[in-house]
Amino acid sequence: MAFFQKITKVSKKVLSKKVKYVNELTELCCDEGSRELLDSNPEIFSDEKMCKIILTALKCKSERDPLLIITWNYSTFIEENLSRDKDRSHTLDSLFQHIKDSGGVSIDDKHGVFMFNTGTTLSACLYGFPTWSHRIDGKEDVVHSIIRLNKLVDTNYELERCDYPLKNPSV
Repeated sequence: MAFFQKITKVSKKVLSKKVKYVNELTELCCDEGSRELLDSNPEIFSDEKMCKIILTALKCKSERDPLLIITWNYSTFIEENLSRDKDRSHTLDSLFQHIKDSGGVSIDDKHGVFMFNTGTTLSACLYGFPTWSHRIDGKEDVVHSIIRLNKLVDTNYELERCDYPLKNPSV
């Protein structure tokens, strides 16, 4: 019985940490659209590690630096050379390099959260993704979702879905 109680206690502690990070992020995103985006992307916002990374990035970034939060679809890069379509240059690493070359800095070293100096550089990065990474009929999308996090005023933030051009908007 003591073992079960110990596991329950540890589980509650882990769960309360997860809830803490998720709640903290939810409180920072003040508008209704942002809250709906939080609810519709559980793969990002119910993940304790991802919420913690985003919160850490928010604390270390300067006032107006936007963040790009990406959940990659790793299963689309399954060809023998880890490319999307057997072309050696069409890899996930080349997309990471594009983001880096566009001014994005990976916060988590897992290439899921990127910080940009300005909204303009972030937008240029989004519109500059190579054509091969765009939505292609009959192939899986390279991302599950891309979300832009913008600072509004004081400590309030806004989330914006920006899957274009990498994801079919109807999916």
